[in-house]
Amino acid sequence: MFVGDRFDKVLGDVNDIIFSKKIKEITVIFFDTSVDPGSVQTIKRGQKVWRPKPIKAGGGTYFQPPLDWIKHNLKDAVNLVVFISDGANADTVHRPKYANKFIWLIYDDFNWKQPFGKVIKTNSGDM
Repeated sequence: MFVGDRFDKVLGDVNDIIFSKKIKEITVIFFDTSVDPGSVQTIKRGQKVWRPKPIKAGGGTYFQPPLDWIKHNLKDAVNLVVFISDGANADTVHRPKYANKFIWLIYDDFNWKQPFGKVIKTNSGDM
């Protein structure tokens, strides 16, 4: 997906989004067609830089499993949700209660339409 400078740019953008909102902590969930429980991690405000744990990736995009994970594990009590994806072959999802606290960071697909929330579109070559 991302390597070198592009990966660092994406991490910087995510850190900017996270910590500009003055959120006390954030839970990061990696997913493709399902949630990888070993990748779930909590980042607390005050950490200078967030770097993700190693993740397993199998390809595919299915947005409902992380939304279900949030509902089951966090009881939908969130301040902000950010999904980063190319949007390719993405499924339709159920609108969560926190839809107004949702940002989609979509790369390489300027025609992709978010089902709810706000969207930021970029080119992975710019990341």
